[in-house]
Amino acid sequence: MKYSELYNRILDQLRDTAGNVSDEQVDTMIEAIFNAKQIFIGGAGRSLLMMRSLAMRLMQFGFNSHVVGDTTTPAIREGDLLILGTNSGETKNLKSWVGVAKDNNAKILVITSNPESTIGKEADYIVQFNKIVDTDKIQSSGSSFEQSLLIFCDAVVMCMFNTGRLSNDEIDKFIRVRHANLE
Repeated sequence: MKYSELYNRILDQLRDTAGNVSDEQVDTMIEAIFNAKQIFIGGAGRSLLMMRSLAMRLMQFGFNSHVVGDTTTPAIREGDLLILGTNSGETKNLKSWVGVAKDNNAKILVITSNPESTIGKEADYIVQFNKIVDTDKIQSSGSSFEQSLLIFCDAVVMCMFNTGRLSNDEIDKFIRVRHANLE
């Protein structure tokens, strides 16, 4: 298969994975973020890499966001939000984080293709991706989930700007002050 065909088929998979997320789910996620005192972001493996970008974007735009497991991550408390990206919803360490969040009366939002999973059933909010079964073996369902996760999270952040809750001046100020300068 040639590159251009493969590339376009991957893009089709990404549309199939996250293209049908409802506006209601996105609005709920945005409200949960705006209402949280602190936002804790997590995942495992490549999903964690994608979720890190969400934590960074939120921090740059003035939100108090942290990546679970980093050495400077504070304790989760009541009024906080844990956002997890997990295709299966069954990753062992993520399940333990959900327990800690619940014990501390924090809210839990999960982005998953398996809302009936252990984590899905414990979550306060769910963003549901479609589970892709790639019979043509273009790429694994995990890959399409992870790639869609990155694009979805960036789109959510862009939707947050459209709420009118942050002005362009505020966004510019936060970016100037909070964008990394030790790169």
